[in-house]
Amino acid sequence: MSGVQAVGAPYVAFCDDDTWWAPGSLTRAMETLERYPRLAAVTARVLVGPDEIEDPASTRMATSPLENTLGIPGTIVLGFMAGACMMRRDAFIAAGGYQPRFFIGAEEMLLAMDLMSAGWAMGYLPQIVVHHHPSSLRDVASRRRLILRNGLWCAWLRRP
Repeated sequence: MSGVQAVGAPYVAFCDDDTWWAPGSLTRAMETLERYPRLAAVTARVLVGPDEIEDPASTRMATSPLENTLGIPGTIVLGFMAGACMMRRDAFIAAGGYQPRFFIGAEEMLLAMDLMSAGWAMGYLPQIVVHHHPSSLRDVASRRRLILRNGLWCAWLRRP
């Protein structure tokens, strides 16, 4: 969280070491956050690899059944992709930021719950794009375990 606290800008864009924002996408994300003050975060459409295959999470977000009461140019969603989002700095800080113990893998789940509890909305915007070229050296089994652990931990931390 200290990195976000050090930022003086009203918005913070996140990406991973194997992702990058397409030209113009940061500007479109910022303009959307400025136009819709109830949005805490917007997630970009993620295109994977040199063939630019749409990430399955992007496909799911694009078909969100939630009513778009804000009229954003995309869909309202109940979460976001940590490596492909832009967020209001103040909302991020007020909600507690990413849980550092989660490391990388489903770290956005807990923050998304806390943003929703605070009355914020989150959106998916297919017209903004992030490219993702995952490393072929990634340990898929370890990543799955980490995501499962973080999902269970998140449920435990926010259980009634």
